Parts: sequence; C-alpha cells; structure tokens
Amino acid sequence: MRQVEPLRIGFATYDFPVLSEPFVSTLAIDMAMRDHEISVMTLNPERRGVSQTMHEEVERTGIADLAIHAAPRTPWGKAMAKTRMGRFALRARMARHAGPFDIVHCHFATLGLPMLSLRKKRFLNTRALIVHFRGYDITTFVDENGKDIYRDLFDKADLFIANCEYFKQRAVALGCDPDKIEVIGSPLDAERFVPPNERRPYRQRPLEVVAIGRLVAKKGFATAIEAAAIAGRRGLDLRLTILGDGPLRQELQAQICDLGLEAIITLKGRATQQQIVEALHRSDIALAPSVRDNSGNEDAPVNTLKEAMATGLPVVATRHGGIPELVRHGENGLLVEEYDAAGLAGAIIDLAERTQDWAAMGGAGRARVLDMYERGKVCDRTLAAYHRALSS
Repeated sequence: MRQVEPLRIGFATYDFPVLSEPFVSTLAIDMAMRDHEISVMTLNPERRGVSQTMHEEVERTGIADLAIHAAPRTPWGKAMAKTRMGRFALRARMARHAGPFDIVHCHFATLGLPMLSLRKKRFLNTRALIVHFRGYDITTFVDENGKDIYRDLFDKADLFIANCEYFKQRAVALGCDPDKIEVIGSPLDAERFVPPNERRPYRQRPLEVVAIGRLVAKKGFATAIEAAAIAGRRGLDLRLTILGDGPLRQELQAQICDLGLEAIITLKGRATQQQIVEALHRSDIALAPSVRDNSGNEDAPVNTLKEAMATGLPVVATRHGGIPELVRHGENGLLVEEYDAAGLAGAIIDLAERTQDWAAMGGAGRARVLDMYERGKVCDRTLAAYHRALSS
C-alpha cells in the first residue's frame, strides 16, 4: 500500500513478549519496519512474567525493549497493584508516560475496557481506539460477565477487529455495529514456516503426528491422546509429539501413563519457532483438535495450525470456532467433530492410507494460509483499518 505519514501506535496487551502470542510481536516488528513509532503497554500490574524463552526474531530485533510496564518491579509497585485503585493509578501513570498516540490497538477486548476508562478520564491521549477480539474475550469473558459487558465499548471505541468471521458474528450478536468491525487474521511468518526441501518417505516406519499449543483444555490434547490410543489399537503404528507447555501438563502426562502410551506419545514442552519448524519438517500429519472447554472458551483459526499448513502438512482438525474458515474438508485437511476421539483416530488412519494425496493437500493448505495470513498482507490490512478509524 502507498506509504503515508508515520503513525504513533500504542499496543495494549497483558505482557510482552509472550512466547504463545507471536501475533503481537510480529505485528509490532512489521509496523516498526515501516517506520511507524511503536510502544507496547503491558497492563497486567502483577506481570505474569515473560518467559526467558523467546522467538528468535524477538531477540534479533530487540522489539522487547518497546515494552512499557504498568507496574515497576519494586515493593511499592507490587503494593499498588494489590488494589483496584492502585492498579488504575499505575495504568494511568503508564498511559500518560507513553502517549500521545494516533492509534491505541488493544490486542484483547478485555483490555479495551480499562483503556476506554483511561481515555474517558483523559489519562490516555489517542486519536483512535481499536479493540481486537481473539477468543477468550468474546467467549468465556462474556459468559462470566454478561452479554452487556461491552455495551459502552461498542459505542465509544472507534473500530473493532475480529481475528475470524466466527468471532465477528459473535460480537455483532452482542451489539457491535457490523460497520465498525473488520476481520483480520493473526499474521504468519511465511518465510520461516516453509516446506522442507524433501520430506522423509512414509515407508516401513511409524507415522509421525504433531500437535502444538498451550496445554490448556480448549486445545483438545486429551482427545488427541485418546485418539492415538484408538489408532494404535486399530493397527496404526504412530508417534505423537505434542509441543507446548501449560497448566495441564501433569494431567496429560498422567493420561499418557494410564493408557500405557509413554513409548508413542511425547510431551516436549515449550518450543521456539525454529524448534517448531524442525518438528513440522519431521512430521507427516498435524493435529488441531480444539474444543469448546467447560468455561466456554473457543479458538479462532489456530496459529500453530496455520504454521503447520504453511510447511505443507496435511492436517486433521475439529469443526470448532474459526477453524473451518481455514481448513476445507477434503481439500487441505480433514475435519471431525469436537471431543470425538474415535473420529479423530479414523481421520488420522484415513490420511495415513492416502499418502498420494498429501502433497496436493499440503500445497492447497500453504496457498490458503499465504492468501489469508501472510504477515505483509496482515500488516497492510491492519494499517488500512487504522486509517479508516482515523478518517472516521
């Protein structure tokens, strides 16, 4: 798109950088590379703690230095963060220090609420406030706080972004003006996530299956483990590798042990982007068995699923949230119902018997993610949304 005057852009997030949220750092890097001035405001006053494991691009670019944290890591800061008024004061102090802005982009709608409050009270100086719906904020958070929780935000924010059509329609059903919300997916680094020069032929060896994501309920890894057991009982020799970490790690490991699957299923823990690329290149099939968890939390088109498809892998995923907007059944992968371990096992076996289709499926998958999520295109669309908000 035609280059215009640089913008002063403030990203609002909980913490930065976060290994499982590369969409924030990727967009920050791309905006900065186009000469826009970026600040990243982290509103979690207790500071969840940024992992020492970072993606290579974050380390190389020094983008983490853009973070401005609400709470200083001092006894005074920790004491202030314990009360509601103290948290507001810390955030107000941060917003005043960071601004003024042309755009403040709240990367989660739950952050739109405190940022709107700061704007109303004139602590946050921005020409436009943009709010992003990603998953928890339009599902579980609404269930817990009521359907009117975003009423004022829908009225006062300048523009909304949903990272899939499914979440856009949920926002519209809650009262968002359909003319004030756009669908822009999370960016994919298509130059890093590429097909291998040559994949190992699948002959006389176990089928290599990979699943990647945080070890939380909505990722459906418990179903994947059960599916691996079923596929094994049906005679398929497979190995399942799960990359990621999270609160369910011990529970999932116990499930693996209870089923006697320690020899075929491995929980590898957290991984950098390069480690993920290497795992995808070693694999034959990728899984994304997301489910609606007990709290109502749902997924958009899963970022790690996009990465797998970008490397040319055929995929098996669930008819869940925004995933069907990405995976076209029979064309670039297979879709099964949520929580259906037998169906998931059957789809894995089906793909294992259709090796002649893998290349075509993988090629169609890469073409689709490049069209929808390539980082340069996402940056273009996001900048267009910023200028639309400013012009309105």
